[in-house]
Amino acid sequence: MIGIRLKLISILSAVIIAISALACLFFFVHAKTQQEESLKKFGMSIVTSLTEDDEIKFALSHAQPAFLDAKIKKLHSFDRDGEIGYWRITYPQKTIIEGKSQWIDVDIKGIPTPADMLKLNQSTTEKIQMSDSMPGLESYQNQYNISINCINTPSGEVLCDFSVPVYEKQKFSEEAFVAEILGGAKIDKVVNSEILGYVQVGLSNRRVIERINKIILYRVIPMGIGIILGGISFTFFLISRYLVRPLKQLTNITMDIAKGNLSETIKINSNDEIGQLSKTFNKMTMALGKSYADLQYRVKMEELIADISTGFINLPTHEAEEGINLTLRSIVEFTGVDRSYVPLISEDSNKIDYIYEWCAKGIKSIKEDIQGLSIEHYPWWMEKLKKFETVYIPKTTNLPDSGGTGKEIILKQEIKSVVIVPLVYSEKLIGFLGFDSVKVEKTWTDQDITLFKMIGEILVNFLKRKHTEELIKLHVQRLTALHAIDRTIVSNLDLKIILNAFLEQLTTQIGIDAADILLLNQSTQELQYFISHGFRTNAILNCTKDNYAYKALKERRIIHIPDLYGTEVNPQCAKLFKEESFASYYGIPLISKGLVKGVLEVFHRSQPKHDREWLSFLESIGAMAAIAIDNASLFDSMQRSNKELMIAYDTTIEGWSRALDLRDKETEGHSQRVTEMTLKLARIIGVNENDLIHIKWGALLHDIGKMGVPDDILLKPDILNKEEEKIMHKHPEYAYQLLSPIAHLHKALEIPHCHHERWDGSGYPNGLKGEQIPLVARIFAIVDVRDALHSSRPYRDPLSDNEVIENIQSQAGTHFDPKIVKIFLEQIPSKHIKS
Repeated sequence: MIGIRLKLISILSAVIIAISALACLFFFVHAKTQQEESLKKFGMSIVTSLTEDDEIKFALSHAQPAFLDAKIKKLHSFDRDGEIGYWRITYPQKTIIEGKSQWIDVDIKGIPTPADMLKLNQSTTEKIQMSDSMPGLESYQNQYNISINCINTPSGEVLCDFSVPVYEKQKFSEEAFVAEILGGAKIDKVVNSEILGYVQVGLSNRRVIERINKIILYRVIPMGIGIILGGISFTFFLISRYLVRPLKQLTNITMDIAKGNLSETIKINSNDEIGQLSKTFNKMTMALGKSYADLQYRVKMEELIADISTGFINLPTHEAEEGINLTLRSIVEFTGVDRSYVPLISEDSNKIDYIYEWCAKGIKSIKEDIQGLSIEHYPWWMEKLKKFETVYIPKTTNLPDSGGTGKEIILKQEIKSVVIVPLVYSEKLIGFLGFDSVKVEKTWTDQDITLFKMIGEILVNFLKRKHTEELIKLHVQRLTALHAIDRTIVSNLDLKIILNAFLEQLTTQIGIDAADILLLNQSTQELQYFISHGFRTNAILNCTKDNYAYKALKERRIIHIPDLYGTEVNPQCAKLFKEESFASYYGIPLISKGLVKGVLEVFHRSQPKHDREWLSFLESIGAMAAIAIDNASLFDSMQRSNKELMIAYDTTIEGWSRALDLRDKETEGHSQRVTEMTLKLARIIGVNENDLIHIKWGALLHDIGKMGVPDDILLKPDILNKEEEKIMHKHPEYAYQLLSPIAHLHKALEIPHCHHERWDGSGYPNGLKGEQIPLVARIFAIVDVRDALHSSRPYRDPLSDNEVIENIQSQAGTHFDPKIVKIFLEQIPSKHIKS
């Protein structure tokens, strides 16, 4: 690509070359004209001098050619440069003498004489075309009657022909002289002279051309080249200095701008178009620089906001202080302020608590100095903040006097400038974000204020999330505690255990420092200490009379004492409050089904900030505690009733068992013995303890079906016949029919119904086999046979221990379960088998 400088140089060089050519042409024409004029003057001077020569006139007037030799020599003496080509002296009609130089190639006879030329000029004014022997002729007449003609020779050489008439000497007119003297009319004194002949000289332009060529070679061409080179050089200098250099600067600065460097400017002080362009470009660069700086600041500001926002999104709420302090530090470093802080307004909107603060190096903290100050110290800007307006004070000394003591505090802290952005949550002012300039007075831009507002919104959102998460966490803790208390109430019936777990949840999960429960004695209507948790001393045992709990009991509502210091209570309670460092108190009446069961007392060693939800929670846990107390009382009553009922059941069943023994004297005491042995063997085998009561009842009533067997068969002293055995074998069925309608004895039916079933399936009444027979029936079968073999019968004597063991062993796998037989024989030695 051709550069602008090359284009301009090319154009201006062409102009300079054209001007130089015209100048050289003018100089050439001027030099040529001068040389031609010089040649004319030289020719005219020669012919004029010859015409005025008296000897030539004498020779012409007296026809003496011999007098012309000397003049011809004189003529040659004038020709120093060899310009005279030919010469001729003629009469008007005849040539006297003529000659030519050796270097001329023209036939002198072919050159017209002056008389011939005169005739030609008189006949026509147009150009005459000569024959080949006669060159073309152009004639000019001068004011001295000198005829100058240009003759072109065949070789191309041009000859200038000079011819002039020679007159005889002038004659004086006597008549004119006399007339003039006499005062008559003026008459010419000279009489017209007669033409004696002509002098003709031909000069060659060869030397003129040589001199012109030398001028061209040594003057015109060097001059042209010098003009061209000088013009080009000067043009190059001017273009480079006043056009290319500024344009190059513009190009370089444009490239710098493209690379992001906007600090360079064009240093051109001229007032021309380039200068104006440079000034405009510098202004544009400055504007771009400012815009770029603003853009960079905006980008960095957006990056800062993005980082802060992302940080708060991912920040756990328990790391709030660290995260907010880091944010304040980032703002301090980014904006160049000296101190940033986030004061939060107290719940009652009366105090300012400076919670978070960050100071630059060398800047003193003000957190401790003004923490807890009343907002009345800052009436002027608090009024603005409550309207959610930003407070900007570039010069604190101009703070209005209505600023309260806040102005005095600010000036005392040497704050020069300050910006305060309100923190608004749910249309309520919860605090503000402040920035102080301590070292110098600082002017913040609209972008800075916008940044502060955006940071404030991010902080509000985080504080909102923190507050929400804290509420959720608190609710979860409370619900968890309530759930744990509920599980304890459901899973346990011991009031001591329930209320101990209850108080433990309150002190460990809810944040209560100490709690106790006083139960109401329904007879004496006095509160009695029952259980406590979280106390450091035993002083609570002595603070049960004339305390705040009686007020809660009497008024049947929650009693709150926010500040225990200086309250009028009995000495024992005052001692408790002092030794335990209690600061606040809640008394919650425990009411269930309209009856007060007691009072739950809650103590704090500080003065926590609680809301209505806290009171609702206390009511909930109070109701749960009351329900637990009521349930425990009901359970105690029910347990006593159940125990009495169980005793009644046992007494009735044992009565039935004794009635059976009284009917059959031979088996008297049998039911008690087999019951004890069955329970012992069942425990060894691992039967559930809860099932033992049913095993006991089944063992006592195992032969209750014999009540349906006739006495003649039941009490027959001999061996029963088949028909009698058949009737006897029905007593398990009779037992099932007798006991099954009694729901409470359903689990006890297995022994009365199945104790005569056999392992090999040959038993009665259903012929059950193996593990189809209930476990308790298989256990009882061994014990029942063992006791029967040890007892006397009318038809046999009792067997010995060894005989009993052999008999039982022999029936293992047929009558009895072999595994139970093995356990029975291993765990119950013969000495324990005896009744």
